[in-house]
Amino acid sequence: MSDYKILLVDDDRDIGLTLKLGLEDSDIKIVYYDNPAEALKEFVPYYYNLLLIDVRMPEMTGFEFYEQIKLRDPQVRVCFITSFSVYHKYLAENLGVNCFIKKPILISALKQRIKSELSK
Repeated sequence: MSDYKILLVDDDRDIGLTLKLGLEDSDIKIVYYDNPAEALKEFVPYYYNLLLIDVRMPEMTGFEFYEQIKLRDPQVRVCFITSFSVYHKYLAENLGVNCFIKKPILISALKQRIKSELSK
C-alpha cells in the first residue's frame, strides 16, 4: 500500500484508538473520530481513499453518516464495521455497499481486507 488516507469513525474510543494505532504505518494515514457529527463537519470530499464506519453509534448511525457523506463525495469507498452480521444484507441491498467487516478482527486481517478493498 502506498500513502493511503483512511477515515475511521467509531464511537467506542477504545476500539477506535486501537484500530487507528494498529493500522497506522508509513503507508497509511488514519484520521479518527469518535463522533460522527464531528466527522461529518470536518469531512473533506475526495480526500480519503476509504472510510471505515461503525454501524451502531448513538447520535447518528453509520448508515445515516454514509448517506450524508455520499452527497458530498459520490465516489467515496466505504467499509462498515460492526459486531452485528445481520446488517450485511441491508448494506448490499439498500446502500450498494459490499464491504462489511465483522468485529472483533485482528489488525493483520483488517490490513489485508483494506489492501483488498483499495486494490479494486
